[in-house]
Amino acid sequence: MAALKSKIVVVPLGEVDFMIVNRLAADLGPIFNRSVDILKGMKLPQEAQNVIRGQYYAMVIMSKLERVKANSREKVIGVCEDDLYLPDQNSIIGHADTISGTAVVSLWQIRQEFYGLPENDSQVYPRLYKESLHQLAHLLMYPSAVIPNVSIITAMICRILIIKGIISAIYANVRWSVWSDRLCLLYFFTNHPQINPNCIITRAI
Repeated sequence: MAALKSKIVVVPLGEVDFMIVNRLAADLGPIFNRSVDILKGMKLPQEAQNVIRGQYYAMVIMSKLERVKANSREKVIGVCEDDLYLPDQNSIIGHADTISGTAVVSLWQIRQEFYGLPENDSQVYPRLYKESLHQLAHLLMYPSAVIPNVSIITAMICRILIIKGIISAIYANVRWSVWSDRLCLLYFFTNHPQINPNCIITRAI
């Protein structure tokens, strides 16, 4: 069974700090109990750039990431510095596509400067880490339709995990599928008792 366990592949995209990517890869492995590889950096695909918007289309990026998969079981997550968008969302921090098994996370909104606040590099990695956990949880889940009933205590743990750690008022104005995220995480911890939610919370703060 161990041989069938999907590997996680982290891909630096564009001008992202390799040190932060390396740290992320080292931290993700023990949490999900999977091996993690770091792929050689990739340029952001030119066809993903929307010059008028000054942003990159996330779905095109994830389509490119799918091509680097060695097999269908691998889960690939890209990390970039650039502003991303989806057709129904003006700007996103991250997105996962369960069909392709790929995800992408952007540091653009993770940095304090995006909100007009003073630069604070000490908060960048914890936020990247939490968002990466969030997106990988989507990739490693089963459909929410089969989620069983679980305790209120577990729901509270999941609520803590979904808090992004920036400013709650800011996130009140961002479109998040919060209930879907909570259900996915509820299912994850119910069916993966070997993973300690408290470990994730401690490492994420």
